[in-house]
Amino acid sequence: AQNVTSKGGQNRGENPFRGTPFEDFFRDGMPEGFSPRGGVMDQTALTSEQVHEVSKWPSRTEQLSILIGQILAPGANLTSQLTATGGLLASQIEQHAEGEDAST
Repeated sequence: AQNVTSKGGQNRGENPFRGTPFEDFFRDGMPEGFSPRGGVMDQTALTSEQVHEVSKWPSRTEQLSILIGQILAPGANLTSQLTATGGLLASQIEQHAEGEDAST
């Protein structure tokens, strides 16, 4: 969290407390006049801009979804390559068998 940089001001429509216990309280965005002044994460002090950047990070559920997708991607690629090759071979065998049937 120490290398977090700000990309601009806070948008009123965003919920910086997404995925936290405060999400319901701030469901319709930040109340007028309210803005975080700072925070703490892993015993490191955060500035207001850093808190805003952290609020844009994916929630735990979204992060797990991304991780699982990355873990499963190589297996999915291997499966598709194996089934494509098997399908091609089966198609060639079928065509060869049809050719023998027609010639007899």
